[in-house]
Amino acid sequence: MNRLNSRVGPSFARAVGTYDRHAQVQGRMAERLMQALLSTAGTSFPRVFEIGCGTGLLTRQAFTRLTMEHYIANDLVPACGERVQRNISPTIEFIPGAVECLPQLPEVDLVLSNATLHWIRPLAELLQRLADAVKPGGWLAITTFGPDNFKELNLLLELPLAYPTHEAWQVWLKPNWEIVQAEVWRDTLYFFTPLDVFRHFRATGVNSLTAPRLSKTQWQKLLEQYGRETVEAQGIPLTYHPMLWLARRIA
Repeated sequence: MNRLNSRVGPSFARAVGTYDRHAQVQGRMAERLMQALLSTAGTSFPRVFEIGCGTGLLTRQAFTRLTMEHYIANDLVPACGERVQRNISPTIEFIPGAVECLPQLPEVDLVLSNATLHWIRPLAELLQRLADAVKPGGWLAITTFGPDNFKELNLLLELPLAYPTHEAWQVWLKPNWEIVQAEVWRDTLYFFTPLDVFRHFRATGVNSLTAPRLSKTQWQKLLEQYGRETVEAQGIPLTYHPMLWLARRIA
């Protein structure tokens, strides 16, 4: 497991019970991804592999709207497997652990992932392994985040996660995939106070990346600066920068 995953896993494990109530952006991303897949590639995929199933935002969409024979879900947090099997379907095969560390990826017709792959290092190598695992003519349907994600916080802190650019994704996908649809957009949430922003991070499991070890006085100064430098008429903003990729495996 890489150093990033060693921090992300425990944070998401603590947020399993609060994630669905606070992950509004991720929920909208899952809906937009499924709609793009349905309108472009249809509904029938015999074998499906989902990376980073989490609490099941995208998994539930898949079970509601796709026709499949075998669904394989993966997540860094083992408790997520128990949750999707209990709440969505006991037929889900769950593979725990960091996907980039799995010794073998399943052979499938469709790879799904929502708001996950930006955590992976090295991502280019994983995309090559996924190309080897997806049958010719099969599909890759994913959302992730771009460089402007949490841009307000980046004004004050140097976050330990560098989000890949749209151009980098194009380079990584081009050798093995026909890019059928690519979308980039912004989705901004607004909060009453800067402290509410950090509570949102904790509830969605990303506080390991956004909560530096500071003294109480330093924290107070950071919160005051965040509010002072970012406030808008609607409140304290937090910008998400989603990207959507729908690609077909070149035969």
